[in-house]
Amino acid sequence: MVSYVDGQSQKSLLYDFQIETKQAGGGGTQMKWITLLDHELMNIRLDQDDKSLLIEVNDGGISTEYVTVRLGIDDVKLLEEVLKEYKKRISE
Repeated sequence: MVSYVDGQSQKSLLYDFQIETKQAGGGGTQMKWITLLDHELMNIRLDQDDKSLLIEVNDGGISTEYVTVRLGIDDVKLLEEVLKEYKKRISE
């Protein structure tokens, strides 16, 4: 389970493997996604078909715009290293 601390309260961000089925392009292909994080500014899903990680970020504006990034396993490993470096630098 993933959680974060917001002031005094702790909030759970990981859903119990809720599987969503989405129609791609209004036709034939179905994608099976597992929602790993559902947050007001970011959603993270596992695409079971190609095992990629989908990160959808919204800009938080009044008229929200979304950017979706699809990462493969090598990209996720790189992101993990960057996040570790980020945590190290802000804790100094």
